[in-house]
Amino acid sequence: MTDGTLFRQLRRARHLTLQQVADAQVSAAAISRFERGQLTLTAPRFAHVLARIEVSLEEFMFLRATASGAWQAQANDHFNSQDDPHFSAVVREMGALTAQGPVAAAKIQAYDQEIARYRHPAGGGRPTRRAQFAALLIEVFQRILWMNAKEGAAAEARPSVAEFMVALNDRVRPVVRYLYQVEQWGYFELSTFAMFHTFIDNETEHALLHLAMTRSAQYAGFASVQEMRLDLLFGAFSDFVNARQLPWAKDALATAAKQITATGDLTHANHLLFCRGWVQIIEDDVAGGTQTCQQAISIERLLGVQGDHHYVDVLKLILRNRERPNEAAFFM
Repeated sequence: MTDGTLFRQLRRARHLTLQQVADAQVSAAAISRFERGQLTLTAPRFAHVLARIEVSLEEFMFLRATASGAWQAQANDHFNSQDDPHFSAVVREMGALTAQGPVAAAKIQAYDQEIARYRHPAGGGRPTRRAQFAALLIEVFQRILWMNAKEGAAAEARPSVAEFMVALNDRVRPVVRYLYQVEQWGYFELSTFAMFHTFIDNETEHALLHLAMTRSAQYAGFASVQEMRLDLLFGAFSDFVNARQLPWAKDALATAAKQITATGDLTHANHLLFCRGWVQIIEDDVAGGTQTCQQAISIERLLGVQGDHHYVDVLKLILRNRERPNEAAFFM
C-alpha cells in the first residue's frame, strides 16, 4: 500500500472531499496526484495534509507499518503530535473554574477570544474539524460558567439542571453527527468523544461507545490510542453510574477489563479496581465497596500516582452521591 492510497482511505473514511482538505499550502490537484502515486509531498506538506484530515503522523506510520507486517512498538508510542497544548491548558483551566462556583463575568467573557482563535484561523481559510470542535468545547464550558454565575439569581431567571443539560446536548449535535459518520476512529475521534461525552445524552453515548470500540479496533495496538480507549471507557462508566444505569456501567468496566488484561497496564488495572468498588457502593454494599476503593487508594499511594483527582477525594464524592444523587457527582 502506498502512502497516497492509505491517505485516500483515511480521508474518505472521514467523508472529506479533496476540496475540504486542500488549502493555500496544498491544492486539491496536488493531493489528488499524491493519492494516485503521481506526486511525492515534502515532509512538511505531508504532515500538513495529515493534520487537515485529523490524523497524526504517528498514527499514519503505525497503520502503514501494520499493513506491511513491520510494526514494532516503541517507547514513545504514547506521544501524539496532533495534541494542542494551548487548548488543553484552556480546557483544564475552565474545568477547574466550573468546580469553584460563580466566576466574574469579565473572566467568562474573556473566553470569547479563545473561541474566535479556533473559529477564525490566523491564516484565514476554513477551520479544521479539530479547530471547530475546540471552539465548541470552549463554548460549552463557557455556558456552564455562565450558568454557575446565575446561582444567586431568582429561580425563574435560570433553567433547571435538566433543562440546561438538554440545551448542551443539542449544542453538541455536530460532534455526534460526525462521530456516527466516521468509519475509522483514530486518536482524534476517540479524544473528541472523550471531551464531549458528558454533554451527550446517555442513550446516545452508550451507542457511540460501542462504535468507538469497534471502529478503532485496528488502532488498538498503538499505545496512545489504546490509552484513549480506556480513558473513554472509564469516562462513560462515570456517566452511566451517576445516572444509575448500572448495566451499561458494568459493560463499560467489562470491556475495559479485557483491554487491561491484554496490556498488563497496572495503573488502569487499579483504576478498574476503584470503579468496581464504586459500583458496589451504589448497589448499597457500602462497606464492601468502600473497602475495595480503599484497596485502590493504598495501591495508588504505592504507585505514587499524582492525578488531578486522587481516589481519596473521589470516594468522598461517591459516598455523598449515593446519599444525595442530585447534589454531588464525579465525572471522569
